[in-house]
Amino acid sequence: MKQVSKALKVVVLLWFFLVTTTLWAGYDAIPVSDGGWITGKISYGGSPLLAKKIPATTDKSVCGKHGAILSEELVVSPDSGVQFAVVHLADIKEGKSLFNMPAPVLDQNGCRFQPHVLVVPVGKPMKVHNSDGILHNVHTQSLKNPPFNLAQPGSVPEMVLGQFAVPELVKVACDAHGWMSGWLWVTNHPYAVVTGPNGTFKIADIPAGKYRLEVWHEKLGKLSSEVTVSEGKETKLNLVFPAKPAAAKK
Repeated sequence: MKQVSKALKVVVLLWFFLVTTTLWAGYDAIPVSDGGWITGKISYGGSPLLAKKIPATTDKSVCGKHGAILSEELVVSPDSGVQFAVVHLADIKEGKSLFNMPAPVLDQNGCRFQPHVLVVPVGKPMKVHNSDGILHNVHTQSLKNPPFNLAQPGSVPEMVLGQFAVPELVKVACDAHGWMSGWLWVTNHPYAVVTGPNGTFKIADIPAGKYRLEVWHEKLGKLSSEVTVSEGKETKLNLVFPAKPAAAKK
Protein backbone atom coordinates (compact mmCIF):
# COMPACT_ATOMS: atom_id res chain seq x y z
CA MET A 1 0.00 0.00 0.00
CA LYS A 2 2.91 2.33 0.84
CA GLN A 3 4.46 1.62 -2.57
CA VAL A 4 1.20 2.58 -4.30
CA SER A 5 1.05 5.79 -2.25
CA LYS A 6 4.64 6.67 -3.15
CA ALA A 7 3.99 5.96 -6.82
CA LEU A 8 0.92 8.21 -6.75
CA LYS A 9 2.95 11.01 -5.17
CA VAL A 10 5.57 10.67 -7.91
CA VAL A 11 2.87 10.91 -10.61
CA VAL A 12 1.39 14.02 -8.97
CA LEU A 13 4.81 15.68 -8.68
CA LEU A 14 5.64 14.89 -12.31
CA TRP A 15 2.30 16.31 -13.45
CA PHE A 16 2.86 19.47 -11.37
CA PHE A 17 6.33 19.83 -12.88
CA LEU A 18 4.88 19.52 -16.39
CA VAL A 19 2.24 22.17 -15.71
CA THR A 20 4.59 24.67 -14.10
CA THR A 21 7.39 24.28 -16.62
CA THR A 22 4.94 24.61 -19.50
CA LEU A 23 3.40 27.63 -17.84
CA TRP A 24 6.66 29.51 -17.75
CA ALA A 25 8.16 28.19 -20.99
CA GLY A 26 9.05 31.21 -23.11
CA TYR A 27 7.45 33.70 -20.71
CA ASP A 28 8.81 35.29 -17.52
CA ALA A 29 6.77 37.10 -14.88
CA ILE A 30 8.27 40.47 -13.92
CA PRO A 31 7.00 43.51 -12.00
CA VAL A 32 5.23 45.97 -14.32
CA SER A 33 4.93 49.30 -12.50
CA ASP A 34 4.25 51.72 -15.34
CA GLY A 35 3.10 49.64 -18.26
CA GLY A 36 1.31 50.90 -21.32
CA TRP A 37 -1.97 49.68 -22.71
CA ILE A 38 -3.53 48.99 -26.09
CA THR A 39 -7.14 49.85 -26.88
CA GLY A 40 -9.02 49.42 -30.10
CA LYS A 41 -11.86 47.92 -32.04
CA ILE A 42 -12.15 44.88 -34.28
CA SER A 43 -14.63 45.50 -37.08
CA TYR A 44 -16.24 43.65 -39.97
CA GLY A 45 -15.85 45.25 -43.37
CA GLY A 46 -18.90 43.72 -45.01
CA SER A 47 -22.61 44.47 -44.96
CA PRO A 48 -24.52 44.21 -41.66
CA LEU A 49 -25.19 40.63 -40.61
CA LEU A 50 -28.08 38.99 -38.81
CA ALA A 51 -27.34 36.22 -36.33
CA LYS A 52 -28.33 32.76 -37.49
CA LYS A 53 -31.32 31.27 -35.64
CA ILE A 54 -30.99 27.76 -34.25
CA PRO A 55 -34.16 25.80 -33.41
CA ALA A 56 -34.10 23.99 -30.07
CA THR A 57 -34.70 20.32 -30.84
CA THR A 58 -34.01 18.94 -27.35
CA ASP A 59 -35.28 20.04 -23.93
CA LYS A 60 -37.52 22.62 -25.58
CA SER A 61 -39.10 23.71 -22.30
CA VAL A 62 -35.71 25.07 -21.23
CA CYS A 63 -33.75 25.61 -24.43
CA GLY A 64 -36.63 27.04 -26.45
CA LYS A 65 -38.54 28.98 -23.82
CA HIS A 66 -37.41 32.29 -25.32
CA GLY A 67 -37.80 31.24 -28.94
CA ALA A 68 -35.04 30.33 -31.36
CA ILE A 69 -31.46 30.34 -30.08
CA LEU A 70 -29.21 32.89 -31.76
CA SER A 71 -25.86 31.57 -32.96
CA GLU A 72 -22.80 33.33 -31.55
CA GLU A 73 -20.39 32.07 -34.21
CA LEU A 74 -20.41 35.48 -35.90
CA VAL A 75 -21.83 38.38 -33.91
CA VAL A 76 -21.52 41.83 -35.49
CA SER A 77 -22.92 44.96 -33.83
CA PRO A 78 -24.87 47.65 -35.75
CA ASP A 79 -21.66 49.70 -35.94
CA SER A 80 -19.74 46.71 -37.41
CA GLY A 81 -17.94 45.64 -34.22
CA VAL A 82 -17.01 41.95 -34.05
CA GLN A 83 -17.73 40.24 -30.74
CA PHE A 84 -15.94 37.12 -29.48
CA ALA A 85 -12.66 37.75 -31.29
CA VAL A 86 -9.49 36.91 -29.34
CA VAL A 87 -6.91 39.72 -29.31
CA HIS A 88 -3.48 38.79 -27.97
CA LEU A 89 0.21 39.65 -28.03
CA ALA A 90 1.72 36.75 -29.91
CA ASP A 91 5.39 37.30 -29.15
CA ILE A 92 5.49 38.73 -25.63
CA LYS A 93 8.24 37.16 -23.53
CA GLU A 94 7.81 38.85 -20.16
CA GLY A 95 5.25 40.84 -18.22
CA LYS A 96 2.75 40.59 -15.39
CA SER A 97 2.11 37.25 -13.74
CA LEU A 98 -0.39 34.84 -15.20
CA PHE A 99 -1.43 33.82 -11.69
CA ASN A 100 -3.14 37.18 -11.16
CA MET A 101 -5.75 36.32 -13.78
CA PRO A 102 -9.18 35.40 -12.39
CA ALA A 103 -10.20 31.76 -12.32
CA PRO A 104 -12.07 30.95 -15.56
CA VAL A 105 -15.79 30.17 -15.31
CA LEU A 106 -17.87 28.68 -18.13
CA ASP A 107 -21.65 28.64 -17.75
CA GLN A 108 -24.33 26.64 -19.55
CA ASN A 109 -27.25 29.02 -19.66
CA GLY A 110 -30.09 29.05 -22.16
CA CYS A 111 -28.53 25.94 -23.72
CA ARG A 112 -25.51 27.95 -24.81
CA PHE A 113 -21.97 28.09 -23.48
CA GLN A 114 -21.47 31.50 -21.91
CA PRO A 115 -19.24 33.20 -22.64
CA HIS A 116 -18.96 31.81 -26.15
CA VAL A 117 -15.18 32.39 -26.11
CA LEU A 118 -13.24 32.24 -22.84
CA VAL A 119 -9.58 32.96 -22.07
CA VAL A 120 -8.20 30.20 -19.83
CA PRO A 121 -4.78 30.44 -18.11
CA VAL A 122 -2.73 27.24 -18.12
CA GLY A 123 -2.46 25.68 -14.70
CA LYS A 124 -5.72 27.10 -13.34
CA PRO A 125 -8.76 24.86 -12.78
CA MET A 126 -11.82 25.90 -14.75
CA LYS A 127 -15.23 25.92 -13.11
CA VAL A 128 -18.28 24.91 -15.15
CA HIS A 129 -21.73 26.07 -14.08
CA ASN A 130 -25.06 24.57 -15.10
CA SER A 131 -27.65 27.33 -14.81
CA ASP A 132 -30.20 25.43 -16.91
CA GLY A 133 -30.90 22.69 -14.38
CA ILE A 134 -30.95 19.99 -17.08
CA LEU A 135 -28.43 17.40 -18.22
CA HIS A 136 -25.50 18.93 -20.09
CA ASN A 137 -22.21 17.47 -21.23
CA VAL A 138 -18.87 19.28 -21.46
CA HIS A 139 -16.79 17.72 -24.21
CA THR A 140 -13.52 19.42 -25.19
CA GLN A 141 -11.67 18.82 -28.45
CA SER A 142 -7.94 19.54 -28.34
CA LEU A 143 -4.66 18.47 -29.90
CA LYS A 144 -2.09 19.21 -27.18
CA ASN A 145 -4.10 18.71 -23.99
CA PRO A 146 -6.01 15.59 -22.92
CA PRO A 147 -9.70 16.07 -23.74
CA PHE A 148 -12.41 16.32 -21.10
CA ASN A 149 -15.76 14.57 -21.53
CA LEU A 150 -17.91 15.03 -18.44
CA ALA A 151 -21.66 14.80 -17.93
CA GLN A 152 -23.19 17.48 -15.71
CA PRO A 153 -26.71 16.62 -14.51
CA GLY A 154 -29.10 19.39 -13.60
CA SER A 155 -28.63 18.49 -9.95
CA VAL A 156 -24.94 19.51 -10.18
CA PRO A 157 -24.89 23.32 -10.51
CA GLU A 158 -21.08 23.53 -10.48
CA MET A 159 -18.15 21.27 -11.23
CA VAL A 160 -14.42 21.69 -11.79
CA LEU A 161 -13.30 20.69 -15.27
CA GLY A 162 -9.59 20.57 -14.47
CA GLN A 163 -6.47 22.28 -15.77
CA PHE A 164 -4.87 22.70 -19.16
CA ALA A 165 -1.09 22.33 -19.30
CA VAL A 166 -0.34 23.54 -22.83
CA PRO A 167 -1.46 26.72 -24.65
CA GLU A 168 -3.79 26.02 -27.55
CA LEU A 169 -7.26 26.68 -28.95
CA VAL A 170 -9.81 24.22 -27.54
CA LYS A 171 -13.32 23.65 -28.86
CA VAL A 172 -16.14 22.86 -26.43
CA ALA A 173 -19.31 20.95 -27.32
CA CYS A 174 -22.30 19.45 -25.53
CA ASP A 175 -23.19 15.94 -26.66
CA ALA A 176 -26.70 16.36 -25.24
CA HIS A 177 -27.42 19.47 -27.33
CA GLY A 178 -25.72 19.35 -30.71
CA TRP A 179 -25.95 23.07 -31.44
CA MET A 180 -24.00 24.08 -28.33
CA SER A 181 -20.42 25.11 -29.05
CA GLY A 182 -17.79 27.37 -27.58
CA TRP A 183 -14.06 28.01 -27.54
CA LEU A 184 -11.35 28.12 -24.88
CA TRP A 185 -8.24 30.19 -25.61
CA VAL A 186 -5.66 28.50 -23.38
CA THR A 187 -2.75 30.87 -22.78
CA ASN A 188 0.56 30.96 -20.90
CA HIS A 189 0.52 34.76 -20.53
CA PRO A 190 -2.14 37.26 -19.43
CA TYR A 191 -2.07 39.48 -22.52
CA ALA A 192 -5.06 37.91 -24.26
CA VAL A 193 -8.62 39.28 -24.21
CA VAL A 194 -11.95 38.71 -25.94
CA THR A 195 -13.74 41.56 -27.71
CA GLY A 196 -16.98 42.85 -26.24
CA PRO A 197 -20.40 43.34 -27.87
CA ASN A 198 -19.24 46.37 -29.88
CA GLY A 199 -15.89 44.85 -30.87
CA THR A 200 -13.74 46.87 -28.49
CA PHE A 201 -10.84 45.57 -26.42
CA LYS A 202 -8.18 46.68 -23.95
CA ILE A 203 -4.90 44.98 -23.04
CA ALA A 204 -3.30 46.63 -20.00
CA ASP A 205 -0.04 46.65 -18.01
CA ILE A 206 2.20 45.92 -20.99
CA PRO A 207 5.96 46.49 -20.66
CA ALA A 208 7.21 49.09 -23.14
CA GLY A 209 8.39 47.59 -26.41
CA LYS A 210 7.45 46.39 -29.88
CA TYR A 211 5.01 43.52 -30.27
CA ARG A 212 2.97 41.59 -32.80
CA LEU A 213 -0.72 41.84 -32.00
CA GLU A 214 -2.85 39.06 -33.46
CA VAL A 215 -6.61 38.60 -33.73
CA TRP A 216 -8.42 35.28 -34.11
CA HIS A 217 -12.07 34.71 -34.95
CA GLU A 218 -13.69 31.35 -35.59
CA LYS A 219 -15.41 32.42 -38.82
CA LEU A 220 -13.43 35.41 -40.05
CA GLY A 221 -9.92 34.04 -39.58
CA LYS A 222 -6.88 35.99 -38.41
CA LEU A 223 -5.48 39.51 -38.46
CA SER A 224 -2.13 40.83 -37.25
CA SER A 225 -0.30 44.11 -36.83
CA GLU A 226 2.96 45.37 -35.39
CA VAL A 227 2.42 47.67 -32.43
CA THR A 228 4.71 49.79 -30.25
CA VAL A 229 3.79 50.27 -26.59
CA SER A 230 5.21 53.23 -24.65
CA GLU A 231 5.64 53.34 -20.88
CA GLY A 232 2.53 54.62 -19.14
CA LYS A 233 0.76 55.55 -22.38
CA GLU A 234 -2.18 54.36 -24.46
CA THR A 235 -1.71 52.94 -27.94
CA LYS A 236 -4.80 52.82 -30.17
CA LEU A 237 -5.20 50.17 -32.83
CA ASN A 238 -8.26 49.36 -34.94
CA LEU A 239 -8.36 46.41 -37.31
CA VAL A 240 -10.95 45.33 -39.88
CA PHE A 241 -11.81 41.85 -41.11
CA PRO A 242 -12.60 41.89 -44.84
CA ALA A 243 -16.04 40.65 -45.86
CA LYS A 244 -16.28 36.90 -46.35
CA PRO A 245 -19.78 36.10 -47.66
CA ALA A 246 -19.23 32.34 -47.56
CA ALA A 247 -18.18 32.45 -43.93
CA ALA A 248 -21.01 34.78 -42.95
CA LYS A 249 -23.70 32.51 -44.38
CA LYS A 250 -22.60 29.33 -42.63
